[in-house]
Amino acid sequence: MKEVIVALARYNRGANLNLIETLEKAGAELALKETGTYYKTVLGTLQHCVWYEVSWLKRYRALGDFSSLRATVLDGEVDALKAKVGEDFAALASLTKEIDSLYVAFSEEAGLEDLQKSITFKNFRGEDQERIAWQTIFHVLNHFTHHRGEISGALDRMGVSNDFAGFFRYL
Repeated sequence: MKEVIVALARYNRGANLNLIETLEKAGAELALKETGTYYKTVLGTLQHCVWYEVSWLKRYRALGDFSSLRATVLDGEVDALKAKVGEDFAALASLTKEIDSLYVAFSEEAGLEDLQKSITFKNFRGEDQERIAWQTIFHVLNHFTHHRGEISGALDRMGVSNDFAGFFRYL
């Protein structure tokens, strides 16, 4: 199981680097174009995913003391980070790289016993939830895969060549 979590974290990081490079080559202003998707723009979708990842990394601190989770980017409130990044694609791209690297580091650092622990949290409705840690990590990384697919479709419609699949490419 740990190998799968580590591999998925590495894939997520690699696919996101590819996504960022694709957007930089196409012109960062493309990230602000209306896409017809739920989060309206590529930037909005990417923001949603990054804030979600940050929120979960902060929750994983309850599992124990991990050096990967001592990163100062995780110290403040998510809303403060949102305000700092704003609509700045370059700032979001930099943050995405940092957060994805923290996910890889945490997945490598956490032991099998840590991944088997329960984690309690409040969902977006404020309801108490409890899940097994490895399942939440898988969920978060799969969540990004879903939204990368959404971004891929939007880029296809804009005529921007992209390919964020290729799991083996990023291991």
